[in-house]
Amino acid sequence: DNAVVEWALGGHSMGGYNALQLAEELIGADPPSIQLLGGSISKIGRKIVVWAAGTALESVPNLEDTGSLSQLRILILLASNDNIAKFSSQQQKQQLLWKLPKTTRLETIQGANHSGFASYDAANKKSNDF
Repeated sequence: DNAVVEWALGGHSMGGYNALQLAEELIGADPPSIQLLGGSISKIGRKIVVWAAGTALESVPNLEDTGSLSQLRILILLASNDNIAKFSSQQQKQQLLWKLPKTTRLETIQGANHSGFASYDAANKKSNDF
């Protein structure tokens, strides 16, 4: 039984915006795939995971549910103690969601911060709230 392993595209902070900007390419063509030893198939899926990003709305493309874009599955992970990429208001959060498919999930990890989503040099880490 040959399995199909489907990968999600993702990015942290500004890399999350880059992942969203590639969304139309994920839908536009059949994603590339690789046959692995043993016959399994590995391919890029139509899923995007964005973590510690979301407040630079001008960097988020308009991916509303139009035609094939409704096939996208987007998960946005936020941190409750993120002092870098945090929404200034509920309205700002809603503006982001308006630009994305209705199936987009937005989850907040309680107690997490911006640097906890990545590996930063210890010398640059001034506090747990960075």
